[in-house]
Amino acid sequence: MKSTFFYNTPLGNTYWTDIMSNNISLCHPQLFKDFNKYLEKNKFSSRKSYYQRKVQYLINHGIFKDYSKKQPIIITGQQILKELVNTQQICFEVTDACNLKCKYCGYGDYYCDYDPRDNNYLSFKLVVNLFKYLTNLWGDSRYCIEDKPINVSFYGGEPLLNINLIKSIVEFLKEFEKFKRFTYSMTTNGTLLHNHLDFLVKNDIHLLISLDGNEENNSYRIDKKGNSTFDQIISNIELIIKNYPTYFEKKVEFNAVLHNRNSVKDIYEFIQDRFKKIPRIGELNNMGIKPEKQSDFITTYKNFNESLFDNENYNEINSGLFTNSPIYIDILRMIHCYSGFVFKNYNYLLKTMPISKIVPTGTCIPFSKRIFITTQGKILPCERIGQQFALGSISEKIVNIDFEHIAEMYNNYFKKMKKQCNNCFRTDFCIQCIFNLNHLDKQPHCKGLLNNEGLRSYFNAIITFLEQHRMDYFRIMEEVIMN
Repeated sequence: MKSTFFYNTPLGNTYWTDIMSNNISLCHPQLFKDFNKYLEKNKFSSRKSYYQRKVQYLINHGIFKDYSKKQPIIITGQQILKELVNTQQICFEVTDACNLKCKYCGYGDYYCDYDPRDNNYLSFKLVVNLFKYLTNLWGDSRYCIEDKPINVSFYGGEPLLNINLIKSIVEFLKEFEKFKRFTYSMTTNGTLLHNHLDFLVKNDIHLLISLDGNEENNSYRIDKKGNSTFDQIISNIELIIKNYPTYFEKKVEFNAVLHNRNSVKDIYEFIQDRFKKIPRIGELNNMGIKPEKQSDFITTYKNFNESLFDNENYNEINSGLFTNSPIYIDILRMIHCYSGFVFKNYNYLLKTMPISKIVPTGTCIPFSKRIFITTQGKILPCERIGQQFALGSISEKIVNIDFEHIAEMYNNYFKKMKKQCNNCFRTDFCIQCIFNLNHLDKQPHCKGLLNNEGLRSYFNAIITFLEQHRMDYFRIMEEVIMN
């Protein structure tokens, strides 16, 4: 396959994309014709027209090469150690206890890839040991290369059930401010907020409140007795708005789960109309489902895009969701990977520095984004994968992380994916995490494989959308910051 391909949009425009040089360009019709002439004969006559000379120039400068795959990297233990030292977030599961019993909970009846939930509380001694361990690494200039704040996040269960530990952590970390700056966040079901607002506001803790829309939309979020929690959550939100309006405006967001009792439209309109906020909307996790619960899960599950387009004003809602919409996320990936306008640092801007190697699949290098600590002291790369994939542990005495063993484990997983990745053209923008593939320990199969025609269709869909929503491109370039 050649590295450059053409596609036509419904508005009659032709574009070409070169995936070796990360270049996307509107193509003049004559340039397109002359490209095809060159492909037929592999040369032009001695007297070249303007566009033939342009074709020749582009080819001489790297366009239309044979496409060569970027080579997969081998992850090293040293690399993982550096990622841990410079991680962006430390997420503590402060308790696995919860005062609700949501039907679709990721730790509920549908799923089987988590440890037993026995109303455990994370020990403060484990937190202390982790930060002592990290402090030794933060003080070593060989590893610590970024001076960015670390977000300390509190997760559950319902984290406010263990508010004493949260208060202890916040107070304890004041001692470490000479090493690092910290910000704080929490994911909460919102039912206990009224008891702890002063503390949350005082310490500037960012809140992500779970709310699936109106009372009917939210009806899966029930307490242990089967009672609705909607009125209680709304009352607490109104309390924040009344007493701490600035905090609500700057520090409170909403997270909603899409299912068969709501829709993208329901969620968006309720939260936008009532609270003037744009919600994050996620589908149900489809990994780790118990075999006997598959039918019930399928009944409850709803696809985001199908739900979005199943209403007449989907364009307005999609634009309102903006970067919380999968469509705009795809556009951001395309701009980031293929526009040629993104530079990792100033060295990349001043000098051409092609990246010739990739990590197979879209799996994060361990700890590059966050580290997740369970109540049992298990260490995972994030909270979204099964707890059977722990990468280490913390006890009241030691922190146990074998970086070389982790590297070997990941590299072995990547070897299993090598053949599929070599036949896939989604390489530069793959989002498939290996831990969300079935049969990982045997022979996993990636459902996101993309051939060259699929890649052409992907670019065509993105460019077509931008042609139909032209101001959104400028909005993205002006408003969006990507880490």
